Amino acid sequence: MASKTREPIVRAFTLIELLVVVAIIALLVSILLPSLATAREQAKAAVCLSRLKNLITAEQMYQNEFQGYIPGSPLTTGYGLAVYDPKLGAKAGVWQPGMPINTFDYTVPLLRQMGQVFSTANKKRESYFFMTTTGPMLCPSNNQIAPNMNYPADRKWDIQAISYLTMNTLIRGGKSVYDYWSRNPSPALMKGVGANDMAMPGGGDIVRVPDDYFPKIDRVGRASIKVYLADGLRYAVSDTYIDYNPNPSDFGGFHSAEPPCDYQNKPDQLAVDYTKGRKFAYRHGRGTVINAAMLDGHAEPLKAIWDPKDKTHATGPAVHPKYYYPSGSTVVNSSYLWIKGPTTPGGIANGTKLP
Repeated sequence: MASKTREPIVRAFTLIELLVVVAIIALLVSILLPSLATAREQAKAAVCLSRLKNLITAEQMYQNEFQGYIPGSPLTTGYGLAVYDPKLGAKAGVWQPGMPINTFDYTVPLLRQMGQVFSTANKKRESYFFMTTTGPMLCPSNNQIAPNMNYPADRKWDIQAISYLTMNTLIRGGKSVYDYWSRNPSPALMKGVGANDMAMPGGGDIVRVPDDYFPKIDRVGRASIKVYLADGLRYAVSDTYIDYNPNPSDFGGFHSAEPPCDYQNKPDQLAVDYTKGRKFAYRHGRGTVINAAMLDGHAEPLKAIWDPKDKTHATGPAVHPKYYYPSGSTVVNSSYLWIKGPTTPGGIANGTKLP
């Protein structure tokens, strides 16, 4: 008698088993996604650091070519826009192709050192704005672009925010320089340019730089800890939009800022570019790190740790004034610093000389 052919048994997943598999996959994805996001941000931070390294290399090339002067200052690269030259007649103080965009513009001098070619036929300067906010000037984590901002109607350049800022405290002169321009404001200085734009006022409110300080590499002191460029975001002082006014005499524009060590205790004072825009300026390390390029030619991340209870206190290198003021500068009023006085952990006493 012929044997019966046994049908193969087909076993399917039960609903419970299928749900368990889906749950496991969802769990793995939830675990891996933050890691992937962190890895992506770390890669962006590495690119940012590399670009800062390239920029500070270009800055050193400029120093070597121009007797150690630091670019991005009205006393150096911006001098032609800040100071009246009678030999130029009507062209004195007027922007010409190849000049910095304004007196505090470091970007054009550095890009020229890097071999970037600018169109001399472009009178409206759009190409300059484009080149100073893209490519070698762009931090990949800088997400401030025009569609996400509330720009006023009279702004003609709705472009990505500039990624890196110089420190006003290192590119302006000391008291003796300030006194000179105070005594000779006109006709030496162009209209709209004041002595404060050329130098730090004597007896500064927070930290006083040495009286004879001038933006030259041999005057900054310990170049290995002095920040030339750092991650930042240039906000206007009195509003919430970013100011892109290209007028050479408008020093509320961009490219330079009060350093991130200064605490903003009033809306119109101190480091609005870092305090007001902290979530954009501190772009790395989950909002705790800015990348910086030092005047000795290297770049490194600087971290800040904010006290969760005291909103006016922080510690860490990103908020230490020694990174942003020339060596020999004196702390005048530590209450205006994120790192407060001697009663605060890591604090700095008034009268302290910065290394």
